[in-house]
Amino acid sequence: MLITKTIKTVTTTVRFGEVNLVNMKKKSLDMKVRKTAVIDAISGIKDTQLSQLVNIFIMEKASKTVDTKPLSKALLQWVRWLEDKNINAFEPSIFHYQSPSYGFREELLIRVHDEATELSYTTASNYINAIKAFYDFLNENNVVDKNNFYKSSLRMSGRGVKTNSTDLAIRPVKQHNHTPLNPFTRNECEELLKIIEQLPTQEYLMIMLMIGCGLRGKEVYTMNSELFTSDLFAENESFIMRDITIGPKQGVKTKFSIPRELFITKALYEEVLDYVEGEEYKSKLATYHKNTARVPGYSPLFIVNPGQQASAMKINNLWVKIKKCYLARTGKKLDHKPHDLRATFGTNLLRLLSEDISDMEQVLNLVKVAMGHKSVSQTMKYISHFTREGTLTKAANILDRAASKFYQGVVLG
Repeated sequence: MLITKTIKTVTTTVRFGEVNLVNMKKKSLDMKVRKTAVIDAISGIKDTQLSQLVNIFIMEKASKTVDTKPLSKALLQWVRWLEDKNINAFEPSIFHYQSPSYGFREELLIRVHDEATELSYTTASNYINAIKAFYDFLNENNVVDKNNFYKSSLRMSGRGVKTNSTDLAIRPVKQHNHTPLNPFTRNECEELLKIIEQLPTQEYLMIMLMIGCGLRGKEVYTMNSELFTSDLFAENESFIMRDITIGPKQGVKTKFSIPRELFITKALYEEVLDYVEGEEYKSKLATYHKNTARVPGYSPLFIVNPGQQASAMKINNLWVKIKKCYLARTGKKLDHKPHDLRATFGTNLLRLLSEDISDMEQVLNLVKVAMGHKSVSQTMKYISHFTREGTLTKAANILDRAASKFYQGVVLG
């Protein structure tokens, strides 16, 4: 990121007090000093109005608080960023990356996850809170409407207490005791895709739905085959199938039973549809219905002999089979779990979208939806597994390939 170095802080002493006019003709003033403070004023800002208001804001805070250095530091970073990006502090934008408030928040989030910058969540939070306070100041003085630069909201704390918050807030990602993300490497993906292409169709599709759609194991083995129809396939003209919801109403066991949209390419959808319309699946489904009462609107996509719906055991056994094939093929152990297929999908989708979309918040929200994450904070952990400078084939070219070749393109570039 380029930084406008001509903008800097200048330490100066400011006196606060009451001023009285002593001599009307000479216009002499008498000032009764109440307080003296040393502040870091900001000089070199090209926008004269912004320069005046930023420094008045700092002085106002200095009149009420002891130390305004952290505030000046935050504002310094912000105005440098504004000039670097040629963004007007007083003009809102419908695009977050061009917004003086949301765009800076986005920049801070990127820097937090860039090890080279060493910016902590706490510092980033302090910076964005300073910008929010500045817009409060502008709003109070009728310069701008703060609602154009951030939205207030109520947030539920861990103890169930509602607290005031805003959509500018930056909070640390909570650290859980879960196993860290372990996406596949390029070479591992190459070998894995060669192996699964040799599997029976049902097993091939199970793995493809995890690595190509980011589905969890439970979502795969409870997938509803009635979501795959020729009519729906014909209606969709995009590379990505749209308006397919999975959740309890569709018989699919999503996390926390929260419905979400299924992210699936038209090519992979067609492969699943071909399987559903094939004799092998129809025979398995008929056997399944002999043993199990029909549920309106639901037919399990994956059925194992003798006519039973697939379960977690099927996924685990399949994974053991794949690991054995991988060892025999490469002489190396495949140190991954089935859930790492989902991690690979998330990491590479994030990388892919970041190549085509400059608004990082929009990218994170898209991945959040595709992954079925409850909040964007869950999606943030995928950032550390890619570099934005990485080279990948553009989305349009990738999504136009056959399903197996499609994901090979996403993963391998």
